[in-house]
Amino acid sequence: MLRSVLFAILFLPFSTIFSQGGLKEVFIEEFYTLNKADLQKGNLTGVTSKGLVCYRIYVLLDSGYTLQAVYGLGEHPAFIKSTADFYNHPGIGNTYPNIIPDKSLKKNLSYLDSWISMGACSETFFGVPLRYQEKPLPVVIEWDKNYFNNLKGRDTEFSFRDAPGMYHLDSLPVPTMYNIDEQLKGLMSETNSSEFIMTDGAWASLGKGAKAPAKLPNAILIAQITTAGKLSYQLNLQIGTPEGKSIRYVASNPTSEELTHPSLINKH
Repeated sequence: MLRSVLFAILFLPFSTIFSQGGLKEVFIEEFYTLNKADLQKGNLTGVTSKGLVCYRIYVLLDSGYTLQAVYGLGEHPAFIKSTADFYNHPGIGNTYPNIIPDKSLKKNLSYLDSWISMGACSETFFGVPLRYQEKPLPVVIEWDKNYFNNLKGRDTEFSFRDAPGMYHLDSLPVPTMYNIDEQLKGLMSETNSSEFIMTDGAWASLGKGAKAPAKLPNAILIAQITTAGKLSYQLNLQIGTPEGKSIRYVASNPTSEELTHPSLINKH
């Protein structure tokens, strides 16, 4: 029953086309590694263990394509797992970044909280892969002096050329969750979880789907996971075409109506 509801919500509003194209790759980046100096700073909050690495998972699409859903079904389960617990910031951490206020980034590591997304990395910022950031972004935010790798030592207007990965947008895609309430509990503040598994659920972007701003490569941030363990994932995607059609990519065993891609499975 739940499977049929999921398909009705995600797949039926679109005519489906099954032709190769759209998905370039799914890739993971090491966004930030918490270091000894970070742990010694007096204004640091929320850290409970050493060796934490913040990973970001992106879906890179061809120009004009959109990400409509990340999903898991019985025959196509999806997961993100670590060999250690996910880091969730106490008090400020949340399940998706659109509801993490930018001002909360000032004095703590809510910046490194674990969550799922459809492009956003905070209240008003879109996530940008480090591989594409060769120049400073034209945005600033207040940070305390010497906090979080603030190499310039400014008291205010911390430039993201020192901590890249964010691009300011007035309107951001907000993820819609389907039948993953239990899984989301593992991304709430002060919880202990090391896996996010979907066998009949999804997070999605309603309408045409999510895409990057026109000035950036079409990479959509789908998850940020901070952990001291080794990360792995297996994902299924539905993407939208410029013609308004939909394509489903599955991690393995595709049917005649599905495609697959080697980057949908990764052990980092």
